[in-house]
Amino acid sequence: MGREPTDVLIEAYLDTRPAKLDYEAVTMSGAKLEGAICDGGAGLIVAYPRSSAEDVDRVVTRSVKKAIDEADGKKLATLKGALAEAEEKLKQAAS
Repeated sequence: MGREPTDVLIEAYLDTRPAKLDYEAVTMSGAKLEGAICDGGAGLIVAYPRSSAEDVDRVVTRSVKKAIDEADGKKLATLKGALAEAEEKLKQAAS
């Protein structure tokens, strides 16, 4: 049996506050995540195994536009690396 597919959710918001609220909700939801980032703007990116789709969908509710696609192989590795790098930069900027 192959590896479980990883879905990537990209959300767009009209303001930063709902994006931050959805980010907090998804990271605290207990859903298994491959990565999540809210860059302080009006956007959110979440990567998660398909088995967590219902949990993620249940808590990410404030966007005006949603796109979901599957990432695998090299694309998934690149995405995870980019999310980790962006999260680290945001942490450094906050301190």
